[in-house]
Amino acid sequence: MRQLYIVVMMSAVVLLPVKARSLTADASGAGAAARSPQKAAFERGYRLKERKQDAQALAVFNAILQKDPGNHAALTEAGYLHANLKHYASAAKLLSAASVQDPENMRLRMDLGYARQALKQYEEANEQFLIVGSKPGEFQITAQAAAAEVERLRSAGNPAEAERRRGLERGYAALNRGEKEAARETFAALVARDPSDEAARKQLGFIHFDEGKLAEAAEDFEAVRALKPNDHLVALQLGYTYDRLKKKEQARAAFTDALGSADPRIQDAARTALRASGAPETSVPATSL
Repeated sequence: MRQLYIVVMMSAVVLLPVKARSLTADASGAGAAARSPQKAAFERGYRLKERKQDAQALAVFNAILQKDPGNHAALTEAGYLHANLKHYASAAKLLSAASVQDPENMRLRMDLGYARQALKQYEEANEQFLIVGSKPGEFQITAQAAAAEVERLRSAGNPAEAERRRGLERGYAALNRGEKEAARETFAALVARDPSDEAARKQLGFIHFDEGKLAEAAEDFEAVRALKPNDHLVALQLGYTYDRLKKKEQARAAFTDALGSADPRIQDAARTALRASGAPETSVPATSL
């Protein structure tokens, strides 16, 4: 379940370029009248956007959303325009809604991550970058670099955080070398120093699980869940741990929590685990989106 990343540094927060849309001009008044009001509004918004009239374009897409709040294209365009205008809170809200509708859209995840980073919401930004960085594709390397930059920003000007990052890196390096005992000691020392270090506690949980120390693993994952309730990967792993401990009700509760992930792979794994646990089929939704 553990995944490590090879990263390079990136210093700038820059939204990814959006390909220009091809618009078909309709010069006839009759043709314009035949278009639906929403289609005509979209075309007007795209024209304004191409002319770099972001505020005017945003007003058009906002008007579309007032009538059709779940319109994916309008959510996306309005989100990008808010980001261009440095309205990062609004950008994050809209891009997050669009990403829930289209969780496999890695461009959306990247730009949502950049908006979160601009808001100094580093945990949320890192979550998006790590999802993208785990998938082969055109954004993978960029996402891994963005995740490294987020970690750098978190530790900048904070000696204690910088030391913590060095400790984590020592632990990860030991794992990569297959030195599980050294890694366990490193992560355990970090947890002893700061019980709220969810990253170290998570890795300690994975090691305990691999070693068959299931009670210790469950304690670790429960601690991480208390610190970070939206870590759905840990919820999934906690479910596996309880399942092996024969604690079926706790396992099903953890798997159900994991269904709330925006990552379809975690959703699918949780759904499969729920079925394998003997949960009634009616309690296992086909999708959580």
